[in-house]
Amino acid sequence: MMTLINKRSQQSGLTLVELMVAIVVGSLLVIAAVYMFVSSKRIYSQSERAMRINENGRFALNVLAEDLRHADYWGSVPGTDVQRSGTLRSISGDCSGNAAGYDLTAPLWSVEVASSSVFGCISDAIPGSNALVIKHVAQQPTDATGLKADRAYVLANPVKAVLFDDVKNAPTHTPGGEFPNGKFWEYKSTIYYVRDNEKAVPSLYRLRLVNGQWSEPQEVAVGIERLHVQFGVDSNGDGSVDAYLRAGDVDWSQVVAARVYLLVRSEQEDKTYKDTRTYRLGDAIEIKSPGDSYHRMVFNTSVALRNRRLAVSEGAL
Repeated sequence: MMTLINKRSQQSGLTLVELMVAIVVGSLLVIAAVYMFVSSKRIYSQSERAMRINENGRFALNVLAEDLRHADYWGSVPGTDVQRSGTLRSISGDCSGNAAGYDLTAPLWSVEVASSSVFGCISDAIPGSNALVIKHVAQQPTDATGLKADRAYVLANPVKAVLFDDVKNAPTHTPGGEFPNGKFWEYKSTIYYVRDNEKAVPSLYRLRLVNGQWSEPQEVAVGIERLHVQFGVDSNGDGSVDAYLRAGDVDWSQVVAARVYLLVRSEQEDKTYKDTRTYRLGDAIEIKSPGDSYHRMVFNTSVALRNRRLAVSEGAL
């Protein structure tokens, strides 16, 4: 019994020094873990931000490039052969000038936005970007049984064509009709511009002509701070670009290509970052950052306007 008591009396807990060492080591491990977590979170946030900017920029470029490639496409005839039907409804609150919904003389047109009001039909544009008007028909014809009452169409055969929106009284396309062996092509008129979304983030928007009126602004891509387009002109009709010019300097009858530039901004601020860079959008546009905490990237692409090139080459013959 005495031996057992002596063994128990010899056992003891941690000394103060050992306890302090354990606390220090444990604290260091916790600090290291927290630091690794914060660093990982920061890296993740940076990667997510960059991916989001890249995703928005690439998507906006793809949408614009796809629409530009089809500018001035009218099925089986050149745009100069498309006549407007006498029953074509007037557009309520239509845009002015070359942006008018059914003005086929300007299948591609752009202006540099100087104020929030553009074309008489847009009141919320952000100045400094381009507003871009693109008109054409769909890539594939629509079957006569699939015509929709809220759309406009071009009925065309290799000889002539007409733009109409009265589907119930559509021109005839059967042999012996008004447009024998003609095909129906859905008409598309779109305006792109930059405005703030509901969260006050500058974004790319578009208006589309549907059911005889312009749609409400549709958001295409978030974070698009500037849209700038330079247009390639073929001044001698040889099918190649002689110069790239800003919208205000262009003879639109000579346009055969386009270069699209986007300045894309992050949606949220990064308080650890200050943007002091200067961005170039083409040959003549330099944009200096306002010194805020948003990240930015420039995206660009070149688009050959095949239909415009054919029209310019034919016009030079």
